[in-house]
Formats: sequence, C-alpha cells, structure tokens
Amino acid sequence: MSIEFFWQLPTSGDGRSLRKEHWNRGDYTPPVTSRPVFARTDVRRGGYTWYDHLAQIARAAEITGFDGVSIPQTPAGEEPWVVSGALAREARRLKFLPSLPAPFLSAVYSAKMAISFQRLTGGRLAWNLITEEHTPKSWHGHRWSIAEQIARTGEFLDVVKGFWSNAPFTYQGRYYEVENGGFGPALAGPELPLIYLSGETEEALALSARYADVHFLPLDSLEATRGRIADLTRRAAAHGRALRFAIQADVVARHSGEDAWQDLRGRWDREIAKTVPISGAIDHSQGADKEDFDELILGSNLWTGFGLVRPGAPAGIVGSYREVADLIKQYIDAGVGTFALSANPHLEEAYRIGEQLLPLLRARPTQPLEQLS
Repeated sequence: MSIEFFWQLPTSGDGRSLRKEHWNRGDYTPPVTSRPVFARTDVRRGGYTWYDHLAQIARAAEITGFDGVSIPQTPAGEEPWVVSGALAREARRLKFLPSLPAPFLSAVYSAKMAISFQRLTGGRLAWNLITEEHTPKSWHGHRWSIAEQIARTGEFLDVVKGFWSNAPFTYQGRYYEVENGGFGPALAGPELPLIYLSGETEEALALSARYADVHFLPLDSLEATRGRIADLTRRAAAHGRALRFAIQADVVARHSGEDAWQDLRGRWDREIAKTVPISGAIDHSQGADKEDFDELILGSNLWTGFGLVRPGAPAGIVGSYREVADLIKQYIDAGVGTFALSANPHLEEAYRIGEQLLPLLRARPTQPLEQLS
C-alpha cells in the first residue's frame, strides 16, 4: 500500500492563535483588535496578496516532501478549484485535492474543467466531494438535506464517469440528464481524478462503497478506525470494489511530547476565556473552563478540541515527532494510506512538519526511528 501525505492550504486566513477571529494573515475575518493585517486579497497592483501567501505554503510543502495539498471549502474563503489552478504552475510536482460541493455543480462542465486541469498538470488533480449542512446563513442558498445532496452526488458521479469514458453518453436521472455527450478525440486520454468521499451516515457510506476511490475517516481511536475500515471494506466488496482510506488531522508536534502539549495548552489557556465555542460538545453554561482541555484528550496523543474554536477537523495528534510518527504508523498498519495534515500558521508548520516528521514516516522499515529522531 502506497502512503501519501497532503498538507492543507488555508483558504480563509491564517495565524498563530487557535482562535480564527485573531488571525492576521488575510482579511477574511472581522477585525477584533487593531492588529495589522497582511496578505490581503484585493485588486491593488504590486501588493503581497493572499494568493502569493498560498503559493509560498504550496512551495514549502513541495520542498519538504509532501505529496500534495488539500484545499478545504469554506463559506467565506477562496474557491478551492481556483486556488488549485492558480498554484498548479507554482508547484509542479504536488497533487491537488480541492474540496468541491458536487450537488451544486454541473456534472458535464465539472468534467470539462477537470480534463483541462489534468492536461495542464499531467494528471495531478483529485476531487474531495463534500456535502454541507444548510443553515440560515448558508452561502450556497440551497435547502437540500444531506441525504438529498448525497443522492445528487451519486448522479453527479454517474454522469462524470460516463461522460468521461463512454462517449457518446446518454443519461436520464432525477437530477441530471445528458444526451449523446462526451469528449472529442483532442481531449480524450487523461485519467479521471481520484474520488475522495466522506461521511458517517448510512447514505454516505453507501455512496463511498459504490463510487469512492478513497474514503476520509474521522480521526478516532485505532479500535474505532479498524472497525470503520472493516465495515466499508465489506460494503465496497459487495460492489466488486476496493477502497482506500484517508484521515484528516491537525498536528502539534515538537521535539518532546511535553513541549507539544505545553504549546497547545498555552494557546488554549490564552484563547478559551475570550472564545465562544462553535460546538456544544462541552457545557459552557457556567463559563469557559480551562480545565476543559483535559476532558478533550483522547488516549495518549489525540486531542479533540480543535473543532471547538475553529472550523475544520475536530481532532488532532499531539506529541513529539517520534510519538506522532509512531501513532501515524499504527494508523497505516490499520489500513489508512493517505493523511491530510494541517497546523497553523501553515507556512512555518509546513517546514516544521515536513522537515521533522515526514522523514520519520518515510524511513525504511529496517531503519529504526531512533536513528532519525
């Protein structure tokens, strides 16, 4: 099983704080202080823009040995597909994994854009197809349930795959229809992007079993992860298919485990008293409590508090470089082959994680980790 490591690009700002509202890289959040903001995205000529900053992060990931970059979909952030296109010529080895809301897209036009991207980059595009809960402030303006979005995603993939490989292609579904569509000889040839899916509902698991190349699992205990992999493996086998598995995680890694936990706890202590959590996982009716930090520790090296103070993956891995590498290797042994890692600030941490952690994970099986740490 080949192992891949992706670095996440921040599409809606960045900073050193745990709390998104205190980030001062990019102008995506309302200012809460008079802090200076750099890397603004605007039309001024000659300025250092957010896209320049993203290009630096992508090059850092490429220099330090990551296989690709994952690009999340955020309501107030840059469009992941546009980010991918903007950076494809900046980082000429990396794979690009943008998160796309398939239910809101034209399947035929998405296929056309993807095939052009594959021709541009030599086949370095993959798709992470997502669903989004509707809220009164949803940017997309749709009220579709998650179940309906999943149904739309299934038809989206039917059309994309048929249009891509079986011209002339005709399809009549509930949400999509095509008549005698397909690419001409000039565009035929590139491989379809790998399909990454996720979700824990019955509908989401069934969708992955039928369509996914890779399924994103939540970061959880090894026992729970093995159970999810076994379940999805059985589901995919019923369709004559084999799945690969991925995990997305924040990482706080330092030379010692004590330093890593101290860094994270220090940022939590500084921020939690002035933060309104975005999750109700902990009862804060009596006010935020710094001791909540310990309630969020899962096992020796997992912490589940990231999702309380910012959007994104709720859980992360914390420890020394060797401890983090050892835990990731256990997930690899359990069957996980792709890791989408993240840490803020993303530029500095791309170098830190790429230079200190990845060599431990790339080590040959016969080479003890002690020799590299």
